[in-house]
Amino acid sequence: MTERGEGVSGQATPLRRPGDCFERGRMQTRDEVLDQIRAALVELFEIESERITPEARLNDDLEIDSIDAVDLLDRLRRQTGQKISADDFRSVRTVGDLVNAVHALVQV
Repeated sequence: MTERGEGVSGQATPLRRPGDCFERGRMQTRDEVLDQIRAALVELFEIESERITPEARLNDDLEIDSIDAVDLLDRLRRQTGQKISADDFRSVRTVGDLVNAVHALVQV
């Protein structure tokens, strides 16, 4: 059962939960992007939410390997609706780096 809220028109609208998707045309804060990335990491890789901090290193701390990174990039591409290439994320090492990269993409 999906949680619902009341929209401006008084009609029921689905409530957004972290990880649902990035809304195009709406400015996302870095905290919102972090929440959505955290939800994706928990769902895809069963990582404990408490371990997913901006300082956490994707490979060393969270054990995200290159194949996992491809899965994560695919999820982010579907959520953002943006074309994301692996080259866009070559310098990403930490969750904070990932948040900054995704935040920059959704601001376009």
